[in-house]
Amino acid sequence: MLETYHKLSLTAKYLDTKTTKIEQTITKNKRLITLLKEKRTSLINQTVTKGLNPDAPMKESGIEWIGEIPENSSIITFRRICELNQGLQFPENQRLNKKEKNSKIYITVKYLNSTDKKREYIPNPPKRVICNENDIIMARTGATGEVFSNLNGVFHNNFFKNYKKNINRDYLLYYLKMDSIKNILLMKAGVTTIPDLNHDDFLETPFILYKLEEQKK
Repeated sequence: MLETYHKLSLTAKYLDTKTTKIEQTITKNKRLITLLKEKRTSLINQTVTKGLNPDAPMKESGIEWIGEIPENSSIITFRRICELNQGLQFPENQRLNKKEKNSKIYITVKYLNSTDKKREYIPNPPKRVICNENDIIMARTGATGEVFSNLNGVFHNNFFKNYKKNINRDYLLYYLKMDSIKNILLMKAGVTTIPDLNHDDFLETPFILYKLEEQKK
């Protein structure tokens, strides 16, 4: 009896030691992930607003949250470079549980945030609410300011699809991912329980414009 108890005690101590080390590693990795996310955010903000050349002449943007920008850039509004399409909310009785011919996956905030990626499909959707991998869609409510790409399907009423005019797609995507832009859009969307960003408020938001080749770089 004592021998069995001793063995169980040793097993418990061994497991305590090992699980503690595992938990410490998880904590360190979580901290590392947080630091890497902060580094990514900082890198995007710095590069988009200040450009690639640290010695480039700068000028005042006239906008407090942007500060100085390179002399070879200018401030315009999204209205000059974007057109928006808002998605549609399809009633549940119009949604399919399985993909059928001429149907497309229904892209909702719930779908994008779910772990099991439970899918619904919309049969014969209107062309204007279909997005593909090259499109940029942004949540106007439900997850206001969050930006998504590389999606193929029908986007919900909670999203805008962003049509770009003579703008590098990836530069626009990174610009919209800046924390400062997200904060501005959230402020414009209001402080209600569920912020709701309207078209005009988004289109009047400042955009830092570089020449197309600079955008690509």
